[in-house]
Parts: sequence; structure tokens; C-alpha cells
Amino acid sequence: MILVPTIKDPVLRYDGTSYTLTNAIPDYQIDEPDFDLVRSVIDQTAHIIERGEFFKGSIDYYGISVSTYTAIKALKGRVVRLWFYGNGSIPDTMYYYPYVDVIITSVRPYHRNRKYYYDACIIEFESQTTYTMQRASDTGIPDPPGGS
Repeated sequence: MILVPTIKDPVLRYDGTSYTLTNAIPDYQIDEPDFDLVRSVIDQTAHIIERGEFFKGSIDYYGISVSTYTAIKALKGRVVRLWFYGNGSIPDTMYYYPYVDVIITSVRPYHRNRKYYYDACIIEFESQTTYTMQRASDTGIPDPPGGS
């Protein structure tokens, strides 16, 4: 089964404003298990404490203006909604592109094609709660909790 027919530009949404990340190079870790490996001090047997599966990743976003960088940088530490394969309805289905509420953990600027100002940044994020990827049954347009 194909989850989505075409992959579009990722979209971030916070406080009623959407940012379509054109020229983005995503690096997603979808359904990434989170666990601790603990070892017994008595017999050295290893055990795993599982916490669930999460969505983690980064987006290398280039060709941006200073104002766009400033807006994206202001999202650091905030819960934003991310449509990682693009947004909208999936043609010939009753479903929409998947989305996830993520916390922006880092926004690192760098010079890609310009000498005098930042024209790119790397956005790193982790899902707010456990997440397993699936098609969405709604558009996801209302902002995430805490995104008002």
C-alpha cells in the first residue's frame, strides 16, 4: 500500500500561520523507537525499557530570506504542526496527508549561497507524543495544543 501518491514540500503551522518549506531537504526518522538499555549489576543481564515510537528528524531549509529565518527561529521551543509529506487531501481517497505535532528543538543558520547573510537553516524536531505514521482523517488545520 502506498501511503501518499506524491511527496510535496513540508509545511509547518503555528498560531494560524503556515510556512511551506520550498527547497527543503528533509531527513526523517519515522516511527523511531525510544528505549533505555539497562544492565543488571548482579548478573550483567541486559533489559530494555521501552517508551514507544516517536517522530524525529531535521529539515535543511535553504534559499530563505532573513525575515523567513527570523520567523522560523521564533518557533524554537514551540509545539508546531508538521505536514512532513505536504498537506491537502490525497487524490482518490477520503484521507489527507499525515501530520504530527512536533517540538522544534534547534534552528541552526548557515551560509549556503550568500556571503554576507544566512540563507539557510537546519530545523531539528521531535514529536510531542508517541507517533505511528498513518494517513490523516482530517486536514489538521486547527493549531496544535499550545500553538495559540
